[in-house]
Amino acid sequence: MQIKFDLGGIEKILAHTESHEESFSHYGKKRGKGFWLVGDQGVYLMSNSTVVLPSADTIDSPPEQRHSFVAYGQGLSPEDENWWELKRATFGGDDGVEFIGLRTMKGAIALAKSKHRNYIEIDISPTGIGIDLLRPKLPKKPRKSRKSQLQEALAT
Repeated sequence: MQIKFDLGGIEKILAHTESHEESFSHYGKKRGKGFWLVGDQGVYLMSNSTVVLPSADTIDSPPEQRHSFVAYGQGLSPEDENWWELKRATFGGDDGVEFIGLRTMKGAIALAKSKHRNYIEIDISPTGIGIDLLRPKLPKKPRKSRKSQLQEALAT
């Protein structure tokens, strides 16, 4: 099922994640900077930075009481009427977290912007996750002609 996530929230998380060096591991594995796609009380994206990006309602709280800013999938916030059924249909009944690297999220953001969208889409099911992204075009390396390759080989 395609779930939409607000681009403004994603960009806020991206800026925070990029500005901090340390990140949490994912099930004991160091994965580097990125996002966590979380399914528990809804389905949302958040930074895996060790520095909390506080939500607006806890920004003035002591650090140990701050909650992280998250970007909920459309219809997947606990404030939404049928969030639990939608969470089960997408993420399954169990709680969990999946890692999404910065490069992948930047590609998804680039695709959204190229299509003039204010959201990214992530295909989520209990068995997998898919993200459409715009891959940057790599510059082509100039190819040497056979003649120049032969001349180089003979010169050595």
